[in-house]
Amino acid sequence: MKISKTSLARLSFFVTVAVMVIFSVQTAIINLISSEKTVTALSITSITSNFGPTEGGELVTITGDFDIPKGATQITSGQNHSLAIAGNGDIFAWGSNIAGRLGNGTNIDSNVPVAVDMSGVLAGRTITQVEAGSNHSLALDSEGRVFAWGNNSSGQLGNGVGTGSSNVPVAVDMSGVLAGRTITQIAAGASYSLALDDEGMVFSWGSGTSGVLGNGASTASNVPVAVDTSGVLAGRTIAQISANNNLSLALDDEGSVFAWGWNAGGGQLGNGSTNTSSNIPVAVDTSGVLAGRTIVQVAAGVLFALALDDQGDIFAWGAGSGGTLGNGTTTNSNLPVAVDMSGVLAGRNIAQIAAGSSRSFALDIDGNVFAWGVFIGDGSYTSSSVPAAICASGALVNQTITQIASSADMYTIALGNNGSIFAWGANWNGQFGNGTNIGSNVPVFSNHLGFLYNPIESITLGGLPCTNITVTSPNTVTCITPAHPAGVVDVTVYTLHGSVTLHQSYTFVDVPDVPNTGHERV
Repeated sequence: MKISKTSLARLSFFVTVAVMVIFSVQTAIINLISSEKTVTALSITSITSNFGPTEGGELVTITGDFDIPKGATQITSGQNHSLAIAGNGDIFAWGSNIAGRLGNGTNIDSNVPVAVDMSGVLAGRTITQVEAGSNHSLALDSEGRVFAWGNNSSGQLGNGVGTGSSNVPVAVDMSGVLAGRTITQIAAGASYSLALDDEGMVFSWGSGTSGVLGNGASTASNVPVAVDTSGVLAGRTIAQISANNNLSLALDDEGSVFAWGWNAGGGQLGNGSTNTSSNIPVAVDTSGVLAGRTIVQVAAGVLFALALDDQGDIFAWGAGSGGTLGNGTTTNSNLPVAVDMSGVLAGRNIAQIAAGSSRSFALDIDGNVFAWGVFIGDGSYTSSSVPAAICASGALVNQTITQIASSADMYTIALGNNGSIFAWGANWNGQFGNGTNIGSNVPVFSNHLGFLYNPIESITLGGLPCTNITVTSPNTVTCITPAHPAGVVDVTVYTLHGSVTLHQSYTFVDVPDVPNTGHERV
């Protein structure tokens, strides 16, 4: 079979993308989509001590596999709320819970992770990506189906319901333009949502403000609609999407960038116009610094945008207030400009870019974080118009970061290669997830999901419940034994995902018969 030059060029482009974003969210998503979720076989390995007095009150340690989340595999941040996929496939959320955006069946804020309800439409689903908008949340499963929860005032949940918010996940309508489609990526803006399918087509739903849906209208839609492909997207195959506030971006498989939505903030569409929004995609200008460049990743900020090319160079356009464009100025630009690569970024191989409300981030292949703009996390409250190193202080020292998520609000979260999460910036709604509402101008340890979330519902010895159940590690739980008649009994651990029993494994004995082995009484 003869392969055309165009096909070879596209193949080469995708290889380049894979190399450049090996540690980025895109790679993580692709890897997750290509794998099957395996349900952990619950087990008990041991109980220590394995005997105690009939009067109870004994502290025992039980080890095994109880499907406790083993850190996070993907993170996202919205407006005062954050989401993560845990190692066991469950979704967790923390921060503001207005309109139910945490998805746990309540509207109560939480400054520690809470489990998103997986008992309804998400039951049995393997979640591959989560995204947070301003007041709503999205999830994508391995079968290419999309789910949403939170505010629905503009139809951003996409389930065909007018304005009814939901504090548990609901299914996005797949009966219209999404019928037969397999979604491979999702993105969330202020009050709207985007989805990309496996054929490179883009769809949207929610608020139509400033034309963010890209369908030629500025009206809201509570079901998905197709983004217009009659203009600059004609014949294009989209490889990546990004959304933030009221700006939508799309990157095609040849390295060209397109934008639509609001343009009044400083020229964030990047097409040379200012104050002229667009309800259909327009091409970002490639006659200047992007001439001859092949873009491999895009990131939408609130009033600006970032792009990464296959040489590891970064470009920006839109509002420059606070130095968000990273070119040494605070001047707006309605055309792409080059981010300064002569300082801390010199010689760095950039793997991921991220954009927030007034700050920009770059992550290199060694897991180091760099930032520019306002509230970047360098220990100061001053802005920087050129990239600065963030790992030099705070909790990121000696950490290897694999993903950055910066929101439409004034905070940022980062994911470490061990599944731990770090945060900095504002924390007034508990969006750090570390049990406080105290902000920080340097990165702080946020959480390790296995230690803050307890999936153990109960533990029984001989059918009687233990007390003071505490998860002390992903594979260890402690509890206090109940009073029980003398004899050998079963130990059973009940979790959210089932139960497991270690038969005839604990012995209740009369106190005079208990050997002096130093077991702890409480």
